[in-house]
Amino acid sequence: MMNRNKIIYTTLFYLCFAAVAIAQDAASIMDNASAAFKKHKSVVSNYTLTYTEGGKNRTSTGGIVIQGNKYVNKIGGTMIWFNGKTMWTLVEENEEVNVSEPDKDELSTNNPYYFIQTYKQDFNPSLVSNANNIYTVKLTPKKHNEDLQYVILTLAKGNYQPKSIQLVMAKSRMSIVLNTFKVDKKYKSSSFNFNSKSYPGYEVVDLR
Repeated sequence: MMNRNKIIYTTLFYLCFAAVAIAQDAASIMDNASAAFKKHKSVVSNYTLTYTEGGKNRTSTGGIVIQGNKYVNKIGGTMIWFNGKTMWTLVEENEEVNVSEPDKDELSTNNPYYFIQTYKQDFNPSLVSNANNIYTVKLTPKKHNEDLQYVILTLAKGNYQPKSIQLVMAKSRMSIVLNTFKVDKKYKSSSFNFNSKSYPGYEVVDLR
């Protein structure tokens, strides 16, 4: 009986140890990805976004420039500037610009790299797979989120460059494939502010 109990306890110990090791691997991967991203002066990326809801897909292409916590993101007829505090969202079809101070949910849906930059604050990582020169990591919100359920990231081994990001929400899904990745061009701070002179006739709506 004692031998049997010893086997059970030993097995449980190694299972727990393996679970901790996997968690540490995922955290280490994300730490390396975050460090690799933050060492760049800037990142410029083109991407393809597919939004799925109710069995229907909508696909768009976009491009983003990121420098520190600032970014400019253009997708379809929408342009977004964020200077680290204030966000301007321009909709060409309406000739309108909305001004806001975004929360974390808005920032996460408007910046494909948000989860790499800030994962430690808001998410628990777990390793899904480690194959074919790709890490697949699942990020689960630390706090209950009625909309965002989890995030799946794929990262290239070696340089930890992000390849794709998938946001799984309660009733929809957003999949982003990062097609290009260029780094280290220096941009002026003013590049991340909306310039009304470049868009004469556009109505500016302050939502702050």
